[in-house]
Amino acid sequence: MLIWQGKGLLAFIPALFFGIFATLTEAVTTLETTPSWGVGLILGGIAAAALIWWLDRLLERRNPPRTLVDQRTGQQVAVRRRDTFFFIPMRFFPYLYGAAAVGGVVLLATA
Repeated sequence: MLIWQGKGLLAFIPALFFGIFATLTEAVTTLETTPSWGVGLILGGIAAAALIWWLDRLLERRNPPRTLVDQRTGQQVAVRRRDTFFFIPMRFFPYLYGAAAVGGVVLLATA
């Protein structure tokens, strides 16, 4: 079973870098005297959201919808490419990454 369609797998790559960046930044910024408030988590989430937003816009710009004509009826149909990851369109991933970053910071702040 495919879990992505088109270039939807590109939505996973920023999440990978998001996790690595958040972990490394938390390890560097955490001091023994001050608690860490999720600096790496929020910065990584914003960076991943910005990257996936840019990638989605780039893919949409490079692949505009094609208009096909049904030969029997003469009706025009616009066909556009779908880029999904786990059946979620790529254009929604910036919001998911942003919500995950804010939710992670809220969880860290209340712990």
